[in-house]
Amino acid sequence: MVDQLISNVLGRPPSTSDVDCTVKYNVRATGSEFNVDMLDASVQIFMIIERVVVEVYSRKRISLRIADYVSRQLKGWASKYLPSLSQTIVQSTSNDSVAREAVIGACSTMCSYYYGIMLLTRPFLIYDLYEYMGVSLKGGGTQRDHQEKRKYADAALEAATSLVEVVQTVVATGQMPRRMPLIVYVVRHEVLIDWS
Repeated sequence: MVDQLISNVLGRPPSTSDVDCTVKYNVRATGSEFNVDMLDASVQIFMIIERVVVEVYSRKRISLRIADYVSRQLKGWASKYLPSLSQTIVQSTSNDSVAREAVIGACSTMCSYYYGIMLLTRPFLIYDLYEYMGVSLKGGGTQRDHQEKRKYADAALEAATSLVEVVQTVVATGQMPRRMPLIVYVVRHEVLIDWS
C-alpha cells in the first residue's frame, strides 16, 4: 500500500504492479469473515487506483473512453463493498461494540475509493476550471462530450466532500488513530487541491 501511495504522489506506475494470480481476491467473505472481506475490498480498490495511475498519470492523457471504463469499475466496486463499509461507519457512531479495527479499516477503504474517484476525475475538474476562467483550450467535442466532462468534474468535488464527511464521522467517534498516512495525504494534498 505504501508503494501504491508513493506511486500515486509521483504519478508513476507502482513497482509492485504484478498481481499474484494465485490469490482469489474476488472471493466474497461470509458471516464473521468481515475482515477478509475488507481486505478484499482494499485490494480491489487499489488495483483500480493503480489502473488510473498507469492509464492517466504515467501516460499524461485522459479521455472520456478511459474515464468511462474506469468509472464502470468504480461503480461495480461501490455496489459490492460500499454498503457494508458505510454500515460499519454508521454503526460506530451509535454502538460501542463495533471493533475499532473494523471502523478504521472501513474508513481507510472508503477513503481509498473516494481518492480513486478524485484521481480519475481531477483532469476534468482542471479542464472545467480553465474553461470557467476563460482560458482557451484546444479540444473539440460535441455538446454531449462537454456535458460528460462536466459530470466528471462535479464527481471530483462530490468525492472530496464524501471523503471529508467519512473522516469527520470517524474522528467524532474518537477511534481515529494519529498515524493514517493515506488519509492524511489525501485530505491535505488532494481534497485541498479540489476545493481550492
